[in-house]
Amino acid sequence: MRVTMIGHGQEPDSPYAAVIPRFIIQSCQAEVCTIGSGEQVTIADLHALILRKVGTGLPPQFDAPRAGEVKHSLADVSRVKSLVVYEPRVSLEAGLTQTVKCFRTVEAMAT
Repeated sequence: MRVTMIGHGQEPDSPYAAVIPRFIIQSCQAEVCTIGSGEQVTIADLHALILRKVGTGLPPQFDAPRAGEVKHSLADVSRVKSLVVYEPRVSLEAGLTQTVKCFRTVEAMAT
């Protein structure tokens, strides 16, 4: 199955999901903070990394950008770092390796 990316695949940074619960538990205060890796990772880069980890897949197809789409984004994590001990402990690549391993384990158990 081919993935369709809207725009040019250069959209926003997101944290690996495993860091979010730790952040919520640590913060427990009435502050609004942005969390993320603090490193720019595009959707196209993420797609390429997933294909490498999975070892299969088709290159993406690109559709025209939609009006109002954010073209570039990078999480500013300076505020959260000033409030709590926050440092992403799992890199995107390591997190994807763990995720693929988990899916493969579940798939093997189901067969």
